[in-house]
Amino acid sequence: MTNEEAAAFVAQLQAGKRFVTRSQEEEWGLTYAGNGRYHKWTRHLDQESQETLTERALLDLLTTHYRYDVMVARLQD
Repeated sequence: MTNEEAAAFVAQLQAGKRFVTRSQEEEWGLTYAGNGRYHKWTRHLDQESQETLTERALLDLLTTHYRYDVMVARLQD
């Protein structure tokens, strides 16, 4: 994902959309928590984890590991 695409994705989270996806046994998602913070959660089998990311950390994660078209297709209201 490019920097511009990551910024557009983050703007959609800030506008109230949330991201949720599932692959095999894992489900995870992202929501905007306010004040430049983002909530990332993961469920894998019987384990759950949560973390709070700064906007910079989220942008780095998005540009390093994800494709915009795949991520934006899974945004929900």
